[in-house]
Amino acid sequence: KPGDVVVVEKPSYFLAYGIFNEHNLKIVEVDTDEDGMDLDKFEELLQDGLKPSLVYTVPICSNPKGTSMSAERGARLVHMSRQYGFKIASDEVYFFLQFEDLKMEKSLAEEDDPTNPTVLAMHSMSKTLGPGVRVGWIDAHPTLIDKLTTFGPVVSGGCQSHFMASVVAQILLEGRKPLLDKFRTSYQAGAVALTTALDKYLPNVLRGASFRYFKPRGGYFVWVELPQEIDTNELVKLADEKHGVFFFKGSAFCVDGKSFSSYLRLCFAFLEPHEIDQGVKRLANAIEDYSSRIVS
Repeated sequence: KPGDVVVVEKPSYFLAYGIFNEHNLKIVEVDTDEDGMDLDKFEELLQDGLKPSLVYTVPICSNPKGTSMSAERGARLVHMSRQYGFKIASDEVYFFLQFEDLKMEKSLAEEDDPTNPTVLAMHSMSKTLGPGVRVGWIDAHPTLIDKLTTFGPVVSGGCQSHFMASVVAQILLEGRKPLLDKFRTSYQAGAVALTTALDKYLPNVLRGASFRYFKPRGGYFVWVELPQEIDTNELVKLADEKHGVFFFKGSAFCVDGKSFSSYLRLCFAFLEPHEIDQGVKRLANAIEDYSSRIVS
């Protein structure tokens, strides 16, 4: 309800902020690393009196980092939800796009306690079949699902798109594994192409300055940290207008719109590997152009 606290990861999915703000919720960020939310810091906030109603997390192949919350942290977060009395909205839209040669993380719903359920795991076909397939589902205990069935659109129509839901149902009946295997293979090839291109082109234009990226465990994205003197809020304009390449600036993935100013998010899910290589080459040219302008 309005005024309640929702805790989110930092960085987190940028469109979630608008949803929470529209409902007049207070957003509190908690830092992350390669294994997900820093639960030690989160628990310090809880012990200092923070009383969230909800934790929003993208625990598997996160957006924007592409990393996954470790099994240990996932189990601990669910335990903390019961201990401190908050619900978890687990945004697991990339669950079925985990790269199979890596450890497959479990849904947080699998850690839930049926005697005191707190987890709502959200899934979507828009990430597997296509962005226009606006069909999803929630995996949660029946007591939580029952509360959601009183939501207006559900009461009036059953779901947002009966036709598309029927199409998805038929696809699932015919077997989803071959389709998912195809997507995972394609996306992993894109991820390899992207990280390989970053290693090939960026060192030449950064001239010894360090950069790093998080190796994606699946999903769509690679999160890149450039040297601090490169402001991606400015770089994205130059890259788009002069070099024909676009990315999401890092500052979009935080509440204040100021953090992560030297970070950027790249997507490997849409283009072919040779196009990804060309895109990173253009990005490198844009970085070189930007660097020459700030020096002069």
